[in-house]
Amino acid sequence: MAVMDRDGSNARQLNTTAFTGVQSLVWHPDGNHVVVSAATSDATDLWFLYLDGRPERQMRIPGRAEVGPSWSPDGNRLVYLISTDPQGFTPVVADADGTKQRTLGGTYSEINPAWSPDGRLIAVVNELGPTGFVDLIDPDGEREPIRIASVAPADPGTSDRSAPVRWQRLAP
Repeated sequence: MAVMDRDGSNARQLNTTAFTGVQSLVWHPDGNHVVVSAATSDATDLWFLYLDGRPERQMRIPGRAEVGPSWSPDGNRLVYLISTDPQGFTPVVADADGTKQRTLGGTYSEINPAWSPDGRLIAVVNELGPTGFVDLIDPDGEREPIRIASVAPADPGTSDRSAPVRWQRLAP
């Protein structure tokens, strides 16, 4: 992964580990680093890449793929999905540095979760069955999910799997 200035100058590589594929990349709200779900010869894991020259840092759960990262609006937390079976994924919320991981439960599709603008809910998508749904889940796991049922599954060949859910920001 590389970045450069808008005019194409000052190109610099952010990682030294060779990635064989990238599932998604999300900039931290402060603009100083990214989290990327990337495959290596071993597995698909989350990687923190820094603009200040620090070496990349891998966040790995052995035996599982980590995909679909999304920063909370304030940048203090990260939600991502871990593989639970060949098709299903479970959301996990962690502190911004990847510590204090909390599995939230449920089985969902490999589609990036989306934080609400106020950071109080996370939208996760399940299109694994004949009728899809979106659950709005509490990032602290204290409240029951709010299910929005009967959402037609997207065509995996045409959908934007990295950001299928959009929240509307309303003025105060």
